[in-house]
Amino acid sequence: MNAGKISEIALEINNLFGLNEQAKAFVSLVTDLIECKNVYLLILDSTGENLCVVAYKPVVKNNRLANLSVYAQNSVIEQMLQIRKAITRDDPAAEPIIKELLSEVNEDINPGEIDIILPLISNDRLIGILILDGGESATYTSEEINLLNDIAVRLTPGMEKEYLREQISERQKELSVLNRCGSIISSNLYVSDVYQSFILTLKEILEIEWASLTLIEGQSLSIFALYSEIGSNWKVGDRIPVKGTATEWVTTSKLPVVESDLKKDSLFVNDVYHRKQGIRSIACAPLIVLDETAIGSLIVGVSKPNAYNSRQVEFLGELAGQISAPIQNSLMFEKVLKKSRYDELTGLFNRRTMDEQMVTEVSRHSRYGGVFSLILIDLDSMKQINDQYGHLIGDGLLSSTGKILKESIRNADQAFRYGGDEFAILLPNTSSSGAVVVAERIREILGTKLIIGDMNITASVGLASWPANGPEAHDIVAAADAALYKAKNEGGNRSCYDKVVA
Repeated sequence: MNAGKISEIALEINNLFGLNEQAKAFVSLVTDLIECKNVYLLILDSTGENLCVVAYKPVVKNNRLANLSVYAQNSVIEQMLQIRKAITRDDPAAEPIIKELLSEVNEDINPGEIDIILPLISNDRLIGILILDGGESATYTSEEINLLNDIAVRLTPGMEKEYLREQISERQKELSVLNRCGSIISSNLYVSDVYQSFILTLKEILEIEWASLTLIEGQSLSIFALYSEIGSNWKVGDRIPVKGTATEWVTTSKLPVVESDLKKDSLFVNDVYHRKQGIRSIACAPLIVLDETAIGSLIVGVSKPNAYNSRQVEFLGELAGQISAPIQNSLMFEKVLKKSRYDELTGLFNRRTMDEQMVTEVSRHSRYGGVFSLILIDLDSMKQINDQYGHLIGDGLLSSTGKILKESIRNADQAFRYGGDEFAILLPNTSSSGAVVVAERIREILGTKLIIGDMNITASVGLASWPANGPEAHDIVAAADAALYKAKNEGGNRSCYDKVVA
């Protein structure tokens, strides 16, 4: 093939879109011009840290060099940059270079099987390496060696241009995902409501089957948001000791970390649980706000080993930095909201929240049918306790009552501190007869567990149901309050519903 034809083919290859397509065409051109057994072309990966095989011939199963990867800062790379031309097996410099290139291959390959190593250099940068294996009896003429060098000179600048174009394209994609993920997290103060959408967008860059936002709370971690396609050892709200975790490491070092294969090696105490889930690759990046305070971490994992390269881990760190402030804002909002909705002493919802929830229940049951009930509870001896033992003991009694109520109701039920020593329980989809059973059970539990000195603290209970006691929320509250007043007037330590005394 004459020089004019080679130039024509080189131009066609350089005009191909995509580095992989150019690489395949390069390998095909070499095999057409030079008789050899195997040809491998290694190109810089997206991180710029490794040269990996992207095209080879013949394409057969179990090709021993098909997965060859070479660290771009390897000492032999410097040697090839100095030599700048094809290195044949007979060259004195060839053997140590070949041995070093093959050192990462988990195969017993004789360096003598490699005939030619051709560095692909453009602007003093090694873009790739072409490796030829011609078989035991292979010989190459000086014309063929010169032809290889000529092809490399013609094609490498175009491949470098395509490599840089793909780098720019990849960065543009990263920035797009970065901006969209940041916008998603910032769009809602309830991060858990948008977390799945956030992860689905992030999956355009990273493989993810499990992910969490984990926040530091003293010596513990709290699972703030969770995504999983493979189950999870934890759920939102779970607390985990911080010591020995990846979150502790990244928030201390303020650097992201990756574990490439948990089956082979692990660094942190929680890795055993990730392995049980089937996670092989896991990456963790710190959430750091503007004053350099670390508040937690963003963690992603997948069942595939070696899933995250250095560029992806760096991107995860960049993303974590961008979403840290919105997450901190969400935390502050939740704290303010909790103060406005919860009673600090008992940990129960407060009166304001109860009023809102009553209106919601009336609306919901009006639309979908059914009934609901309200229980009001008043501790019978609160004034005596405060006078005899002091308000500190009284506060402790109220706190204990709140804990008992939370432990004594269904997940669907809600407990409130109604005011002072009065409490309320909202029972969705519960009739008056069902509410009487619940009220009596709770009254007995309180009388058994609430003890001050030698005194068992009893409670009076009033019940009302919707719609039997009225169509509006305030009708139900008023009816339950009247029943409670009746229970108190009849000596306390009892439950009343309308004219029925249990």
